[in-house]
Amino acid sequence: MASVMAPTTRRASAVVPGSDPEGAAEGTGHEALVWMGNDGRPRRRGAPCRCVTCRRTGYEHDRLESFDEAVDFANEEGMYIAAFNHLTPFPGTPLYRRLQAEGRLRFDAWWLDPAYRYNALPFVPRGMRPEDVTEGCVRARRRFYSWPGILRRSRHHWRDAFVLRNFFLVNAMHRNEISSRNGHPLGDEAWQGPLLEVQ
Repeated sequence: MASVMAPTTRRASAVVPGSDPEGAAEGTGHEALVWMGNDGRPRRRGAPCRCVTCRRTGYEHDRLESFDEAVDFANEEGMYIAAFNHLTPFPGTPLYRRLQAEGRLRFDAWWLDPAYRYNALPFVPRGMRPEDVTEGCVRARRRFYSWPGILRRSRHHWRDAFVLRNFFLVNAMHRNEISSRNGHPLGDEAWQGPLLEVQ
C-alpha cells in the first residue's frame, strides 16, 4: 500500500493483501482507513501516513504467523493507530449462514449467549484453534501498542506538533484498553430486567 500525502482532508478505504495469495483472493488483508490529500495522489511507500488500519483474522488461510505479519506491516508504515480484530459472523450475513451450515458456530446466538466473552471467536476456524485467534489478536495489540512500538511510530508524525501530541494520547488510551475489555461479557451480568426482542 502506498502511504498518502497530507494535508489530511478526506478519507478512502483500501485493502492491503496479506502474504498468502489464496487469503488475498478470499478477502484477507489489512483494511486501512487512509487520510487522503486534496489531490489524492499517493506518495512513496514509507512516507508519513495518518492511517487507521484494521487486520481481521480467522479467515480460512490465516495462520499463527499472520498476527506478526500484520503488526510488522503496521509498524513499518508508521500507522497512527491499528486494530487487530477477529472475523465476526453477524446474524443474517452469508458468512453466518455458511458457518452455521458447516456446523462451525460455537454458539447458536453468540451475541445473546451469557457464556460469550469479548474477544472470543464465535466460530471454529480452519488451521487454528479459536483460542489461537483470540490470543493472537490480543498479542498483536500488545506488541503494536508497546511503549517501544509507540515511540518508533511517533517518528513518522513529528512534523506536526498537534498530530504528535494527540498521537501519544490516543495510543496511550488504546494501550490501556487492551486488557481492560478482554474476556468481559458483552452486557451487564447483574441485569435482571427483560431483554428486548428483535425480529
